Amino acid sequence: MLVQFAVVFFITPYLLKQLGDSEYGLYQLVASTASYLTLLGFGFSAAYIRFYSRFKSNNEEEKIASLNGMFMTLFLIMSISCIIIGAIVCSNINVVLGDKLEVDQYSEAKRIFFLLALNMALTFPKSIFVCNTTAHEKFVFQKSLVLSVDVLTPILQIVFVVFLKNGFALTLATTAATLFDFIINILYNVYKLRMRFKFGNFDWPLLKEISIFTFFIFLNQVLDLLSSTNIDNYLIGRIIGTTSVTIYSMGSKISQMFHSVAAPISAVFVPTVYRLVEEKKSNEQLSALFTKVGKIQFIILYLIISGFVLWGKPFINIWIGEGYEDSYYIAIVLMASLVVALSQNIGIEIQRAVNKHKVRSIVYLVIDIGNVFISIPLIRWLGPIGAAVGTAIAMLGTVIFMNWYYKVGIGIAISGYWKNVLQIILCSLPAIIVARIMIKILGTGILTTILQALVYVIIYAITIYLAVLDQKEKDTVNIIKRIRRSVK
Repeated sequence: MLVQFAVVFFITPYLLKQLGDSEYGLYQLVASTASYLTLLGFGFSAAYIRFYSRFKSNNEEEKIASLNGMFMTLFLIMSISCIIIGAIVCSNINVVLGDKLEVDQYSEAKRIFFLLALNMALTFPKSIFVCNTTAHEKFVFQKSLVLSVDVLTPILQIVFVVFLKNGFALTLATTAATLFDFIINILYNVYKLRMRFKFGNFDWPLLKEISIFTFFIFLNQVLDLLSSTNIDNYLIGRIIGTTSVTIYSMGSKISQMFHSVAAPISAVFVPTVYRLVEEKKSNEQLSALFTKVGKIQFIILYLIISGFVLWGKPFINIWIGEGYEDSYYIAIVLMASLVVALSQNIGIEIQRAVNKHKVRSIVYLVIDIGNVFISIPLIRWLGPIGAAVGTAIAMLGTVIFMNWYYKVGIGIAISGYWKNVLQIILCSLPAIIVARIMIKILGTGILTTILQALVYVIIYAITIYLAVLDQKEKDTVNIIKRIRRSVK
Protein backbone atom coordinates (compact mmCIF):
# COMPACT_ATOMS: atom_id res chain seq x y z
CA MET A 1 0.00 0.00 0.00
CA LEU A 2 2.88 2.35 0.80
CA VAL A 3 4.30 1.72 -2.68
CA GLN A 4 0.89 2.36 -4.26
CA PHE A 5 0.59 5.65 -2.39
CA ALA A 6 4.12 6.66 -3.35
CA VAL A 7 3.42 5.87 -7.01
CA VAL A 8 0.25 7.98 -7.03
CA PHE A 9 1.94 10.81 -5.14
CA PHE A 10 5.06 11.06 -7.31
CA ILE A 11 3.94 9.77 -10.72
CA THR A 12 0.53 11.47 -11.07
CA PRO A 13 1.91 15.05 -11.00
CA TYR A 14 4.55 14.07 -13.56
CA LEU A 15 2.01 12.50 -15.92
CA LEU A 16 -0.36 15.42 -15.45
CA LYS A 17 2.40 17.87 -16.32
CA GLN A 18 3.53 15.88 -19.37
CA LEU A 19 0.06 15.29 -20.80
CA GLY A 20 -1.90 18.35 -19.65
CA ASP A 21 -5.39 18.49 -18.14
CA SER A 22 -7.27 17.76 -21.36
CA GLU A 23 -5.14 14.78 -22.50
CA TYR A 24 -5.02 13.26 -19.02
CA GLY A 25 -8.77 13.74 -18.69
CA LEU A 26 -9.28 11.98 -22.04
CA TYR A 27 -7.39 8.93 -20.76
CA GLN A 28 -9.43 8.89 -17.54
CA LEU A 29 -12.69 9.23 -19.50
CA VAL A 30 -11.89 6.37 -21.88
CA ALA A 31 -10.52 4.16 -19.08
CA SER A 32 -13.69 4.72 -17.04
CA THR A 33 -15.82 3.79 -20.06
CA ALA A 34 -13.73 0.70 -20.79
CA SER A 35 -14.09 -0.45 -17.17
CA TYR A 36 -17.62 -1.58 -18.02
CA LEU A 37 -16.10 -4.43 -20.02
CA THR A 38 -15.42 -6.10 -16.66
CA LEU A 39 -19.14 -6.92 -16.61
CA LEU A 40 -18.42 -9.62 -19.18
CA GLY A 41 -16.97 -11.63 -16.29
CA PHE A 42 -20.53 -12.02 -14.97
CA GLY A 43 -19.23 -12.34 -11.40
CA PHE A 44 -17.84 -15.84 -11.97
CA SER A 45 -14.49 -15.15 -10.32
CA ALA A 46 -16.27 -14.32 -7.04
CA ALA A 47 -17.85 -17.80 -7.06
CA TYR A 48 -14.63 -19.77 -7.49
CA ILE A 49 -13.53 -19.79 -3.83
CA ARG A 50 -16.98 -20.88 -2.64
CA PHE A 51 -17.07 -23.99 -4.85
CA TYR A 52 -13.35 -24.70 -4.49
CA SER A 53 -13.80 -24.71 -0.68
CA ARG A 54 -16.69 -27.17 -0.99
CA PHE A 55 -14.63 -29.68 -2.99
CA LYS A 56 -11.45 -29.11 -0.99
CA SER A 57 -13.17 -29.84 2.32
CA ASN A 58 -14.05 -33.28 0.91
CA ASN A 59 -10.63 -33.79 -0.77
CA GLU A 60 -12.26 -34.09 -4.20
CA GLU A 61 -9.22 -33.25 -6.33
CA GLU A 62 -10.74 -34.46 -9.62
CA LYS A 63 -13.74 -32.19 -9.14
CA ILE A 64 -11.39 -29.28 -8.46
CA ALA A 65 -9.57 -30.01 -11.74
CA SER A 66 -12.90 -30.10 -13.60
CA LEU A 67 -13.93 -26.87 -11.87
CA ASN A 68 -10.69 -25.24 -13.06
CA GLY A 69 -11.25 -26.44 -16.62
CA MET A 70 -14.82 -25.19 -16.68
CA PHE A 71 -13.88 -21.77 -15.33
CA MET A 72 -10.98 -21.42 -17.79
CA THR A 73 -13.25 -22.29 -20.73
CA LEU A 74 -15.80 -19.70 -19.64
CA PHE A 75 -13.14 -17.03 -19.13
CA LEU A 76 -11.64 -17.61 -22.59
CA ILE A 77 -15.10 -17.15 -24.12
CA MET A 78 -15.42 -13.92 -22.16
CA SER A 79 -12.04 -12.73 -23.46
CA ILE A 80 -13.07 -13.25 -27.08
CA SER A 81 -16.35 -11.44 -26.44
CA CYS A 82 -14.44 -8.57 -24.84
CA ILE A 83 -12.31 -8.05 -27.95
CA ILE A 84 -15.33 -8.17 -30.26
CA ILE A 85 -17.32 -5.66 -28.19
CA GLY A 86 -14.23 -3.46 -27.93
CA ALA A 87 -14.02 -3.31 -31.70
CA ILE A 88 -17.72 -2.43 -31.99
CA VAL A 89 -17.40 0.39 -29.44
CA CYS A 90 -14.35 1.78 -31.24
CA SER A 91 -16.29 2.01 -34.49
CA ASN A 92 -18.95 4.06 -32.66
CA ILE A 93 -16.72 6.04 -30.31
CA ASN A 94 -18.36 9.38 -31.17
CA VAL A 95 -21.73 8.13 -30.00
CA VAL A 96 -20.32 6.51 -26.85
CA LEU A 97 -18.27 9.49 -25.59
CA GLY A 98 -20.55 12.32 -26.68
CA ASP A 99 -19.77 15.65 -28.39
CA LYS A 100 -17.63 17.45 -25.76
CA LEU A 101 -14.30 16.14 -27.09
CA GLU A 102 -12.02 17.87 -29.58
CA VAL A 103 -12.09 16.47 -33.13
CA ASP A 104 -8.58 14.97 -32.93
CA GLN A 105 -9.33 13.32 -29.57
CA TYR A 106 -11.75 10.80 -31.03
CA SER A 107 -9.10 8.94 -33.05
CA GLU A 108 -6.86 8.68 -30.00
CA ALA A 109 -9.82 7.55 -27.89
CA LYS A 110 -10.33 4.67 -30.33
CA ARG A 111 -6.74 3.46 -29.91
CA ILE A 112 -6.89 3.76 -26.13
CA PHE A 113 -10.21 1.94 -25.88
CA PHE A 114 -9.22 -1.00 -28.08
CA LEU A 115 -5.95 -1.56 -26.23
CA LEU A 116 -7.83 -1.41 -22.93
CA ALA A 117 -10.22 -4.04 -24.32
CA LEU A 118 -7.22 -6.29 -25.06
CA ASN A 119 -5.93 -5.61 -21.55
CA MET A 120 -9.30 -6.59 -20.11
CA ALA A 121 -9.33 -9.75 -22.23
CA LEU A 122 -6.16 -10.85 -20.41
CA THR A 123 -7.63 -10.26 -16.96
CA PHE A 124 -10.46 -12.80 -17.39
CA PRO A 125 -8.31 -15.97 -17.66
CA LYS A 126 -5.84 -14.44 -15.17
CA SER A 127 -8.57 -14.18 -12.52
CA ILE A 128 -8.83 -17.95 -12.09
CA PHE A 129 -5.16 -18.10 -11.12
CA VAL A 130 -5.59 -15.19 -8.70
CA CYS A 131 -8.61 -16.93 -7.14
CA ASN A 132 -6.69 -20.19 -6.82
CA THR A 133 -3.86 -18.37 -5.04
CA THR A 134 -6.37 -16.80 -2.65
CA ALA A 135 -8.03 -20.17 -2.02
CA HIS A 136 -4.62 -21.56 -1.01
CA GLU A 137 -4.11 -18.49 1.24
CA LYS A 138 -0.79 -17.66 -0.45
CA PHE A 139 -1.10 -13.98 0.44
CA VAL A 140 2.63 -13.25 0.60
CA PHE A 141 3.14 -14.28 -3.03
CA GLN A 142 -0.08 -12.60 -4.12
CA LYS A 143 0.73 -9.25 -2.53
CA SER A 144 4.38 -9.47 -3.62
CA LEU A 145 3.24 -9.82 -7.22
CA VAL A 146 0.84 -6.92 -6.81
CA LEU A 147 3.74 -4.93 -5.39
CA SER A 148 5.92 -5.80 -8.38
CA VAL A 149 3.21 -4.75 -10.84
CA ASP A 150 2.65 -1.52 -8.90
CA VAL A 151 6.34 -0.71 -9.31
CA LEU A 152 6.61 -1.86 -12.93
CA THR A 153 3.55 0.05 -14.20
CA PRO A 154 4.73 3.61 -13.36
CA ILE A 155 8.21 2.87 -14.68
CA LEU A 156 6.71 1.82 -18.01
CA GLN A 157 4.36 4.81 -17.95
CA ILE A 158 7.27 7.23 -17.58
CA VAL A 159 9.24 5.56 -20.38
CA PHE A 160 6.31 5.44 -22.81
CA VAL A 161 5.10 8.97 -22.02
CA VAL A 162 8.59 10.36 -22.71
CA PHE A 163 8.42 8.99 -26.26
CA LEU A 164 4.69 9.22 -27.08
CA LYS A 165 3.42 12.06 -24.83
CA ASN A 166 -0.24 11.00 -25.01
CA GLY A 167 -2.84 8.96 -23.17
CA PHE A 168 -2.15 5.93 -25.38
CA ALA A 169 1.25 5.64 -23.68
CA LEU A 170 -0.43 5.05 -20.33
CA THR A 171 -2.60 2.32 -21.82
CA LEU A 172 0.41 0.65 -23.43
CA ALA A 173 2.23 0.61 -20.08
CA THR A 174 -0.78 -0.85 -18.25
CA THR A 175 -1.19 -3.62 -20.84
CA ALA A 176 2.50 -4.57 -20.64
CA ALA A 177 2.30 -4.78 -16.83
CA THR A 178 -0.89 -6.89 -17.06
CA LEU A 179 0.84 -9.32 -19.42
CA PHE A 180 3.73 -9.68 -16.96
CA ASP A 181 1.24 -10.28 -14.11
CA PHE A 182 -0.60 -12.86 -16.20
CA ILE A 183 2.52 -14.88 -17.03
CA ILE A 184 3.82 -14.95 -13.43
CA ASN A 185 0.40 -16.05 -12.14
CA ILE A 186 0.31 -18.93 -14.62
CA LEU A 187 3.81 -20.12 -13.73
CA TYR A 188 3.25 -19.96 -9.97
CA ASN A 189 -0.09 -21.75 -9.97
CA VAL A 190 0.81 -24.44 -12.48
CA TYR A 191 4.33 -25.26 -11.26
CA LYS A 192 4.26 -24.26 -7.57
CA LEU A 193 0.66 -24.96 -6.53
CA ARG A 194 0.28 -27.84 -9.01
CA MET A 195 -2.97 -26.42 -10.33
CA ARG A 196 -4.64 -28.93 -12.63
CA PHE A 197 -7.18 -28.39 -15.43
CA LYS A 198 -9.58 -31.01 -16.71
CA PHE A 199 -11.38 -30.02 -19.90
CA GLY A 200 -14.13 -31.67 -21.92
CA ASN A 201 -16.22 -32.81 -18.97
CA PHE A 202 -18.59 -29.93 -18.39
CA ASP A 203 -20.61 -30.36 -15.21
CA TRP A 204 -23.83 -28.70 -16.38
CA PRO A 205 -25.72 -29.02 -13.06
CA LEU A 206 -22.74 -27.40 -11.31
CA LEU A 207 -22.60 -24.66 -13.95
CA LYS A 208 -26.30 -23.98 -13.37
CA GLU A 209 -25.70 -23.73 -9.62
CA ILE A 210 -22.74 -21.41 -10.17
CA SER A 211 -24.76 -19.27 -12.60
CA ILE A 212 -27.59 -18.84 -10.09
CA PHE A 213 -25.09 -17.93 -7.39
CA THR A 214 -23.14 -15.49 -9.57
CA PHE A 215 -26.14 -13.76 -11.16
CA PHE A 216 -26.63 -11.51 -8.16
CA ILE A 217 -22.90 -11.00 -7.80
CA PHE A 218 -22.89 -9.87 -11.44
CA LEU A 219 -25.84 -7.59 -10.70
CA ASN A 220 -23.86 -6.22 -7.76
CA GLN A 221 -20.91 -5.50 -10.10
CA VAL A 222 -23.25 -3.52 -12.32
CA LEU A 223 -24.35 -1.59 -9.29
CA ASP A 224 -20.78 -0.96 -8.14
CA LEU A 225 -19.97 0.55 -11.52
CA LEU A 226 -23.11 2.69 -11.40
CA SER A 227 -22.12 4.06 -7.97
CA SER A 228 -18.36 4.28 -8.59
CA THR A 229 -16.17 7.09 -9.87
CA ASN A 230 -16.25 5.45 -13.32
CA ILE A 231 -19.81 6.56 -13.98
CA ASP A 232 -18.97 9.98 -12.54
CA ASN A 233 -16.02 10.37 -14.94
CA TYR A 234 -18.22 9.33 -17.83
CA LEU A 235 -21.05 11.73 -16.95
CA ILE A 236 -18.63 14.63 -16.34
CA GLY A 237 -16.91 13.96 -19.67
CA ARG A 238 -20.19 13.96 -21.58
CA ILE A 239 -21.73 16.96 -19.78
CA ILE A 240 -18.73 19.27 -19.21
CA GLY A 241 -15.54 17.97 -20.85
CA THR A 242 -12.21 16.25 -20.24
CA THR A 243 -10.59 19.03 -18.17
CA SER A 244 -13.26 18.67 -15.49
CA VAL A 245 -12.69 14.90 -15.60
CA THR A 246 -9.10 15.57 -14.53
CA ILE A 247 -10.22 17.69 -11.56
CA TYR A 248 -12.59 14.96 -10.43
CA SER A 249 -9.95 12.28 -11.05
CA MET A 250 -7.48 13.95 -8.69
CA GLY A 251 -10.04 13.80 -5.88
CA SER A 252 -11.10 10.28 -6.76
CA LYS A 253 -7.47 9.09 -6.79
CA ILE A 254 -7.21 10.06 -3.14
CA SER A 255 -10.49 8.24 -2.51
CA GLN A 256 -9.14 5.17 -4.34
CA MET A 257 -6.03 5.16 -2.13
CA PHE A 258 -8.38 5.36 0.83
CA HIS A 259 -10.29 2.39 -0.60
CA SER A 260 -7.10 0.38 -1.11
CA VAL A 261 -6.29 0.56 2.60
CA ALA A 262 -9.40 -1.43 3.54
CA ALA A 263 -9.30 -4.09 0.82
CA PRO A 264 -6.19 -6.05 1.93
CA ILE A 265 -7.38 -6.28 5.54
CA SER A 266 -10.74 -7.86 4.72
CA ALA A 267 -9.21 -9.99 1.91
CA VAL A 268 -7.09 -11.87 4.44
CA PHE A 269 -10.26 -13.03 6.23
CA VAL A 270 -12.17 -14.20 3.12
CA PRO A 271 -11.12 -17.88 3.39
CA THR A 272 -11.94 -17.77 7.12
CA VAL A 273 -15.49 -16.61 6.34
CA TYR A 274 -16.12 -19.43 3.89
CA ARG A 275 -14.53 -21.96 6.23
CA LEU A 276 -16.80 -20.87 9.13
CA VAL A 277 -19.86 -21.14 6.89
CA GLU A 278 -18.88 -24.54 5.45
CA GLU A 279 -18.29 -25.84 9.00
CA LYS A 280 -21.72 -24.46 9.96
CA LYS A 281 -20.43 -22.28 12.77
CA SER A 282 -22.85 -20.13 14.72
CA ASN A 283 -23.83 -16.54 13.92
CA GLU A 284 -22.03 -15.46 17.08
CA GLN A 285 -18.69 -16.40 15.52
CA LEU A 286 -19.51 -14.58 12.29
CA SER A 287 -20.63 -11.55 14.33
CA ALA A 288 -17.38 -11.62 16.30
CA LEU A 289 -15.38 -11.71 13.05
CA PHE A 290 -17.48 -8.89 11.54
CA THR A 291 -16.98 -6.71 14.63
CA LYS A 292 -13.27 -7.48 14.91
CA VAL A 293 -12.43 -6.73 11.27
CA GLY A 294 -14.74 -3.70 11.19
CA LYS A 295 -13.05 -2.27 14.27
CA ILE A 296 -9.56 -2.66 12.81
CA GLN A 297 -10.59 -1.12 9.50
CA PHE A 298 -12.46 1.83 11.01
CA ILE A 299 -9.51 2.73 13.28
CA ILE A 300 -7.23 2.99 10.25
CA LEU A 301 -9.74 4.60 7.88
CA TYR A 302 -10.88 7.23 10.37
CA LEU A 303 -7.27 8.22 11.04
CA ILE A 304 -6.77 8.79 7.31
CA ILE A 305 -9.95 10.74 6.59
CA SER A 306 -9.62 12.96 9.68
CA GLY A 307 -6.01 13.66 8.80
CA PHE A 308 -6.96 14.58 5.24
CA VAL A 309 -9.66 16.97 6.45
CA LEU A 310 -7.03 18.70 8.59
CA TRP A 311 -4.17 18.88 6.08
CA GLY A 312 -5.73 17.98 2.72
CA LYS A 313 -5.56 21.45 1.16
CA PRO A 314 -1.82 21.99 1.64
CA PHE A 315 -1.26 18.37 0.61
CA ILE A 316 -3.00 18.89 -2.76
CA ASN A 317 -1.11 22.15 -3.36
CA ILE A 318 2.18 20.36 -2.74
CA TRP A 319 1.12 17.32 -4.73
CA ILE A 320 -0.27 18.72 -7.99
CA GLY A 321 -0.11 22.49 -7.51
CA GLU A 322 -2.74 25.19 -7.33
CA GLY A 323 -5.97 25.21 -9.31
CA TYR A 324 -7.29 21.92 -7.94
CA GLU A 325 -9.11 23.22 -4.85
CA ASP A 326 -12.29 21.41 -5.89
CA SER A 327 -10.37 18.11 -5.81
CA TYR A 328 -9.97 18.54 -2.02
CA TYR A 329 -13.73 18.74 -1.47
CA ILE A 330 -14.37 15.92 -3.94
CA ALA A 331 -11.96 13.68 -2.02
CA ILE A 332 -13.57 14.48 1.34
CA VAL A 333 -17.10 13.82 0.09
CA LEU A 334 -16.08 10.51 -1.52
CA MET A 335 -14.07 9.29 1.48
CA ALA A 336 -16.78 10.26 3.97
CA SER A 337 -19.32 8.32 1.94
CA LEU A 338 -17.09 5.23 1.91
CA VAL A 339 -15.75 5.01 5.45
CA VAL A 340 -18.57 2.91 6.92
CA ALA A 341 -19.03 0.68 3.87
CA LEU A 342 -15.29 -0.02 3.60
CA SER A 343 -14.96 -0.85 7.28
CA GLN A 344 -17.81 -3.35 6.81
CA ASN A 345 -16.29 -4.99 3.71
CA ILE A 346 -16.12 -8.39 5.36
CA GLY A 347 -19.92 -8.35 5.54
CA ILE A 348 -20.13 -8.64 1.75
CA GLU A 349 -18.16 -11.88 1.86
CA ILE A 350 -20.36 -13.18 4.69
CA GLN A 351 -23.44 -12.50 2.53
CA ARG A 352 -21.94 -14.40 -0.38
CA ALA A 353 -20.79 -17.27 1.79
CA VAL A 354 -24.30 -17.80 3.26
CA ASN A 355 -25.85 -17.16 -0.18
CA LYS A 356 -27.88 -14.15 0.98
CA HIS A 357 -26.46 -11.53 -1.36
CA LYS A 358 -29.51 -11.41 -3.66
CA VAL A 359 -31.60 -8.90 -1.72
CA ARG A 360 -28.63 -6.53 -1.47
CA SER A 361 -28.22 -6.56 -5.23
CA ILE A 362 -31.86 -5.74 -5.91
CA VAL A 363 -31.94 -2.84 -3.44
CA TYR A 364 -28.60 -1.52 -4.73
CA LEU A 365 -30.00 -1.52 -8.27
CA VAL A 366 -32.74 0.91 -7.29
CA ILE A 367 -30.37 3.13 -5.29
CA ASP A 368 -27.63 3.24 -7.94
CA ILE A 369 -29.98 3.99 -10.82
CA GLY A 370 -31.20 6.84 -8.66
CA ASN A 371 -27.55 7.92 -8.29
CA VAL A 372 -27.24 8.41 -12.04
CA PHE A 373 -30.39 10.52 -12.24
CA ILE A 374 -29.36 12.58 -9.19
CA SER A 375 -25.82 13.14 -10.44
CA ILE A 376 -26.76 14.56 -13.84
CA PRO A 377 -28.47 17.74 -12.52
CA LEU A 378 -25.89 18.01 -9.70
CA ILE A 379 -23.05 18.00 -12.25
CA ARG A 380 -24.77 20.73 -14.26
CA TRP A 381 -25.26 22.77 -11.05
CA LEU A 382 -22.06 22.13 -9.05
CA GLY A 383 -19.64 20.79 -11.67
CA PRO A 384 -17.36 17.88 -10.67
CA ILE A 385 -18.27 18.31 -6.98
CA GLY A 386 -21.89 17.54 -7.90
CA ALA A 387 -20.85 14.08 -9.11
CA ALA A 388 -19.23 13.36 -5.75
CA VAL A 389 -22.33 14.57 -3.89
CA GLY A 390 -24.56 12.30 -5.98
CA THR A 391 -22.33 9.30 -5.25
CA ALA A 392 -22.34 10.17 -1.53
CA ILE A 393 -26.14 10.31 -1.41
CA ALA A 394 -26.31 6.85 -3.02
CA MET A 395 -23.74 5.46 -0.57
CA LEU A 396 -25.72 6.79 2.40
CA GLY A 397 -28.75 4.88 1.20
CA THR A 398 -26.77 1.66 0.80
CA VAL A 399 -25.18 1.95 4.25
CA ILE A 400 -28.57 2.42 5.94
CA PHE A 401 -30.05 -0.57 4.13
CA MET A 402 -27.03 -2.86 4.60
CA ASN A 403 -26.83 -2.32 8.35
CA TRP A 404 -30.50 -3.18 8.65
CA TYR A 405 -30.02 -6.27 6.46
CA TYR A 406 -26.93 -7.47 8.33
CA LYS A 407 -28.99 -7.55 11.52
CA VAL A 408 -32.34 -8.79 10.22
CA GLY A 409 -31.43 -10.85 7.15
CA ILE A 410 -28.15 -12.47 8.23
CA GLY A 411 -28.23 -12.29 12.01
CA ILE A 412 -25.07 -10.24 12.54
CA ALA A 413 -24.96 -8.38 15.86
CA ILE A 414 -24.39 -4.98 14.21
CA SER A 415 -24.58 -3.05 17.49
CA GLY A 416 -21.06 -4.19 18.44
CA TYR A 417 -19.66 -2.52 15.34
CA TRP A 418 -21.42 0.81 16.01
CA LYS A 419 -20.33 0.85 19.65
CA ASN A 420 -16.74 0.60 18.43
CA VAL A 421 -17.28 3.36 15.86
CA LEU A 422 -18.67 5.77 18.46
CA GLN A 423 -15.83 4.95 20.85
CA ILE A 424 -13.19 5.53 18.16
CA ILE A 425 -14.66 8.90 17.13
CA LEU A 426 -14.86 10.12 20.74
CA CYS A 427 -11.31 8.97 21.51
CA SER A 428 -9.99 10.82 18.45
CA LEU A 429 -11.17 14.21 19.75
CA PRO A 430 -8.03 14.95 21.84
CA ALA A 431 -5.82 14.38 18.78
CA ILE A 432 -8.07 16.56 16.58
CA ILE A 433 -8.12 19.40 19.13
CA VAL A 434 -4.32 19.38 19.46
CA ALA A 435 -3.98 19.31 15.64
CA ARG A 436 -6.28 22.31 15.19
CA ILE A 437 -4.28 24.28 17.79
CA MET A 438 -0.99 23.41 16.05
CA ILE A 439 -2.36 24.44 12.63
CA LYS A 440 -3.56 27.78 14.02
CA ILE A 441 -0.25 28.54 15.73
CA LEU A 442 2.29 27.04 13.31
CA GLY A 443 0.51 27.34 9.95
CA THR A 444 0.74 24.73 7.16
CA GLY A 445 4.25 24.82 5.78
CA ILE A 446 5.75 21.57 4.49
CA LEU A 447 7.92 20.78 7.51
CA THR A 448 5.39 22.03 10.06
CA THR A 449 2.62 20.00 8.39
CA ILE A 450 4.73 16.83 8.58
CA LEU A 451 5.49 17.53 12.25
CA GLN A 452 1.82 18.23 13.02
CA ALA A 453 0.68 15.07 11.27
CA LEU A 454 3.26 13.00 13.16
CA VAL A 455 2.10 14.39 16.52
CA TYR A 456 -1.50 13.77 15.51
CA VAL A 457 -0.82 10.11 14.64
CA ILE A 458 1.03 9.54 17.93
CA ILE A 459 -1.76 11.02 20.07
CA TYR A 460 -4.43 9.17 18.06
CA ALA A 461 -2.56 5.85 18.38
CA ILE A 462 -2.04 6.25 22.14
CA THR A 463 -5.68 7.10 22.86
CA ILE A 464 -6.94 4.27 20.66
CA TYR A 465 -4.55 1.81 22.31
CA LEU A 466 -5.55 2.83 25.83
CA ALA A 467 -9.28 3.36 25.42
CA VAL A 468 -10.48 1.31 22.42
CA LEU A 469 -8.46 -1.91 22.12
CA ASP A 470 -9.28 -4.82 24.42
CA GLN A 471 -6.53 -6.73 26.19
CA LYS A 472 -6.18 -9.38 23.50
CA GLU A 473 -5.83 -6.71 20.81
CA LYS A 474 -3.29 -4.83 22.93
CA ASP A 475 -1.22 -8.00 23.26
CA THR A 476 -1.40 -8.50 19.51
CA VAL A 477 0.06 -5.08 18.71
CA ASN A 478 2.49 -5.07 21.67
CA ILE A 479 5.74 -6.01 19.92
CA ILE A 480 7.78 -6.26 23.13
CA LYS A 481 5.39 -8.78 24.68
CA ARG A 482 5.34 -10.83 21.48
CA ILE A 483 9.15 -10.99 21.39
CA ARG A 484 9.31 -12.05 25.03
CA ARG A 485 6.65 -14.70 24.41
CA SER A 486 8.55 -16.09 21.41
CA VAL A 487 11.81 -16.22 23.40
CA LYS A 488 10.15 -18.19 26.21
